[in-house]
Amino acid sequence: MDDTSTMASFNITAENGGTAIAPSIANSSINSVNINYTNSSGGGTSRVDSGKGDYILEEVLDEHKSRLRRRFQGVFEGNNQEKTSLNQIYTELHIIKGESKTVNEEHEIPGLDAAFKARCVPETTINCNDIFEPLQDMHIRVVLTRGIAGIGKTVAVHKFILDWAGGQSNQDIKFVIVLPFQELNSVKGKTSLQKLAVGFHPELKKLGGGGVLEDHKTLFIFDGLDESTAQMDFTNSELVFDVTAEASVDVLLTNLVKGHLLSSALVWMTSRSRPTGQMALRWFNRVTEVRGFTQSQKEKYFRAKITNPAQADRIISHVKVSRSLQIMCHIPVFCWITASVLQDFDLESKPPKTLTEIYIHFLLIQKIIQEHKYHRIKEKKQKTMAQPEDHGILNLAKLAFSQLMKSEGAVSRVFYEGDLKTFGIEVSEVSMYSGICTEIFRKSDFSVNKIYCFVHLSIQEFLAALFVFHSYVSKDFESLTPLLGSHASYGSGGLPLDGLLKNAVDAAMKSKNGHLDLFLRFLLGISVKSNQDLLKGILSGVPSSSDAIERTTKYMRELRGDSFPPERFINLFHGLFELNDHSMQEEMKEYLASQDKAKEPLSPSQCSALAYVLLMSDETLDELDLEKYNMSDEGSRRLVPVVRSCRKAMLVSCNLDTGSYEIVASALQCPGSHLKELDMSCNNLQDSNVTLLSKAMSSPHCKLESLRLYRCGLTEKSCEALASVFESANTQLKKLDLSDNSIQDSGVNRLFSGMTSPHCNLEDLRLARCGLTEKSCLGVTSVLQHENSCLKKLDLSDNDLKDSGVEALAAGLTSSQSKLQSLSLSGCLISEKGCQCLASALGPKPSCLKELDLSYNHPGDAGMRLISALPLKANLSNGAKCRLTSGLKKRECC
Repeated sequence: MDDTSTMASFNITAENGGTAIAPSIANSSINSVNINYTNSSGGGTSRVDSGKGDYILEEVLDEHKSRLRRRFQGVFEGNNQEKTSLNQIYTELHIIKGESKTVNEEHEIPGLDAAFKARCVPETTINCNDIFEPLQDMHIRVVLTRGIAGIGKTVAVHKFILDWAGGQSNQDIKFVIVLPFQELNSVKGKTSLQKLAVGFHPELKKLGGGGVLEDHKTLFIFDGLDESTAQMDFTNSELVFDVTAEASVDVLLTNLVKGHLLSSALVWMTSRSRPTGQMALRWFNRVTEVRGFTQSQKEKYFRAKITNPAQADRIISHVKVSRSLQIMCHIPVFCWITASVLQDFDLESKPPKTLTEIYIHFLLIQKIIQEHKYHRIKEKKQKTMAQPEDHGILNLAKLAFSQLMKSEGAVSRVFYEGDLKTFGIEVSEVSMYSGICTEIFRKSDFSVNKIYCFVHLSIQEFLAALFVFHSYVSKDFESLTPLLGSHASYGSGGLPLDGLLKNAVDAAMKSKNGHLDLFLRFLLGISVKSNQDLLKGILSGVPSSSDAIERTTKYMRELRGDSFPPERFINLFHGLFELNDHSMQEEMKEYLASQDKAKEPLSPSQCSALAYVLLMSDETLDELDLEKYNMSDEGSRRLVPVVRSCRKAMLVSCNLDTGSYEIVASALQCPGSHLKELDMSCNNLQDSNVTLLSKAMSSPHCKLESLRLYRCGLTEKSCEALASVFESANTQLKKLDLSDNSIQDSGVNRLFSGMTSPHCNLEDLRLARCGLTEKSCLGVTSVLQHENSCLKKLDLSDNDLKDSGVEALAAGLTSSQSKLQSLSLSGCLISEKGCQCLASALGPKPSCLKELDLSYNHPGDAGMRLISALPLKANLSNGAKCRLTSGLKKRECC
């Protein structure tokens, strides 16, 4: 600064929401600006040096990311003693755009077999880090991610946060505000979005008011919507526009999602169930579904989890052999449970195969961990309590049973200190059950809270079954009232074991949503002597159970309640496996091996059993012909899923429903699909389901070569969908039968248009009795003359083509491009004139045509001589003048 320089200062004031305009001074420089502002929410006056503003922001961002890295870099894998690095064990999850119909609304186990098979549905996968990737020109602001419990939703969220905090992805996002619903439930009364953000992320206090959320791109993550106590009302909710304005949590969330609050902020919610009761899906720009692990992802997880390659190979092989384990292991948390158990078994020992064995060994492993971790506590209490950990497990099992019975499947995974005390569980010792329950701690401006939850619902159901069996052994029948009912009758010796098991079977079979399915499997498994031996520390004085189990298995085998849905009956299979009984499976195998399957009628429940046996087999069935079996329409529909594992499926006259067509469509597009021939004739298919099947046939996985849709109630609308199949680069269809459908000229000409596609491979087309006229013949000619035509066989029987139609056909038959070898014009109202036209066209010119059917027409003597002289095999039988009458009566006129 020279001697003539002058220092000046200015005071500029602006009200809330106003604009401050600084004076412009020529030929001057500004060294620093001091800003005094008053926080409108009562935070007092602060002083910020703008020269340090960027530095403070960067400092806060570094601290913010550092906190998130520390919080999410490790995961508790059942042992609260230390975390496992998420990056070390994380395996990319199978996440799809949109959602499948296999996500069970209440409980994951009933839909598990279906979910395992539903990989057949066409899916667009998405990486979790690309969850906000724009959709064409559409900005993605609000995302919902669904998935069953334990499938990996939360882990995917943690991986997203960890990658962002580590600078590896989504760096356009400035702040990530993590607000789990489990913890939001503890926020009572009114608060503001700014207070929530700062309460959960205290480092943001250094940035002052709420402007930081408005000025920078922010992502709000709400994990576990299904566990939220907030009831969001999108129709009558009050409006909130200011991040410092206070309202209830549900009102704040509603306004954030709708964009009234922070319209530029991103929002990501996860949920087990579809949140239709709380939130219309229209508020989400994108819905995704976590589908857990594919087969290759399972193997990748085991190899990352098990450092010994030979041991990892042994575990993978064991899982592949056990169908039950293979299905369950598409849930990541079950992969962890399985790995925790199987890594303790060497080559010489027999590893557990049933679910009950897996969970018992898992429980024993956790006991070893707690004994190692809490040996000092155990020594202090040894004099007063012989096995304190066992009492604790049983108390926790009582809590699990209580929640299972009162919830009817909508199981709450969360419980608090009060719940623990109610069931006699010492809060100070709750971490003894590491691996059985997980603790979530949060310290914020609102409260210090401890929330507990089971690692997975299957553990809760295992513990519930353990409690029931222990209560039975202890003759504590009062505790069993929720399962047995208040009017359960007991004999002089109390309740027999088979009585308890039968009651449990009946309760599970009556369940509408299957919330007792897995519980039943565990209860049956625990009743097996070898499993009881493993549980000696918890169960004592167990009576001999061999006779009771024999009576129970007989009861289950004879249970033929055809009103039960298929999934309930299939669960009996799983239950019998837990009892080491494979009789029903052997019974179905013997039935399949029998020569005469039409003698003894199959009930719908037996059809479910048969379908299960066929699906669980690793062998591909050459043919499934439902006409070979003596069964009802309901039984036929229960066998439809078998199309997933056969090469040829004959589903004729089965009165199929929409669900059956969806199953067939999924089978057609399943990776590794074997289905090459499909006959669905004489079912009320209709146009809508043809569209469904056509989309499936356009899949790159579809191998279908032959399709029969004879007499399926189709119209010209179906031809549009089928033409799209011919135009698909993936089509392999060579034979198509649409006979006895009213597709008419307009429909068939659209079909012919698709057949000129370079991708079309169709060689055999049957269009008998389709309501066609001579107008369709021009379309046939255009196909035969086209260079891409592959057509070799064509059946146009019983259509009113007449002589004029034959005249139009003649040009196509003599085309050098035509590959047609067989043509049926039976019953097409053709007279001597038409025969003369055919003879004139085919006589002097070479043709590929080898067979010509002109039966049930009126060629006359002259026409017969001309056609018989042609160098091909001709059928001119049953010719008469009465055959020129329109309609099928012409076949009976003489």
